[in-house]
Amino acid sequence: MANPVVGDTASAAEVGRSGRALFRWSACPGCGEERWIIRRDSDRPCKSCAATEQVSWTGGKPKLGDTVNGTTIGRVNHSTYVWTACPDCGAERWVARRDVSKRCMSCAGVNRKLIGERNPRWKGGVRQGKDGYRYITVYPDHPFFEMAGKVFIHGKYRYCIAEHRLVMAQHLGRPLLPWELVHHLEEPKDDNRIENLELLKFKKEHLPSMNVQRLVSGLQSRVTVLEAEIALLRAQLNGT
Repeated sequence: MANPVVGDTASAAEVGRSGRALFRWSACPGCGEERWIIRRDSDRPCKSCAATEQVSWTGGKPKLGDTVNGTTIGRVNHSTYVWTACPDCGAERWVARRDVSKRCMSCAGVNRKLIGERNPRWKGGVRQGKDGYRYITVYPDHPFFEMAGKVFIHGKYRYCIAEHRLVMAQHLGRPLLPWELVHHLEEPKDDNRIENLELLKFKKEHLPSMNVQRLVSGLQSRVTVLEAEIALLRAQLNGT
């Protein structure tokens, strides 16, 4: 890319690098030298400034917050490292300054093995399906796991239950049978309040119910149109 300005981004191929990372044209916060650098590291100093950066560690047992150049402690880069404690277990170690808030490798490995709400990165396990329904990710220890279906999400298989079926099962206190359907009385499909749900014992009941719902919706639209036409006619009569 010719004559880039600070803040411009480009792919690795465009700047003559390998891989698929994005690069940003950034100025070193120390000397102001501009260069292409991986976007996530755009606020890092250049190698020259990092090598001469003021450090606080003078040897011996480091204290929390002490900084050191990476080459001093046998690392292959010139990044600044900070003596930091793991937020979970408290283990102290040298960590690259940009990663000071991360857990140690042991705690990170343990967290990856935790599933569901026990994992600190758990975000609720809810996703919106293309069909308009909401789906809940569940695990084998879930009381209604037998209702779950296997779905391929983000590179791995997960077990999910449609939220409206789960709400009805929790309301009844039992798993739903495969042929039992949960019908939404009104749109939208993600309104899963129990007041908006109806349990149909057989699939053949679902089609008539849907047809009635469509008929009512069509009649409501027709009433709205007719009311508008009546209001227009009254206005015309009053004007004459």
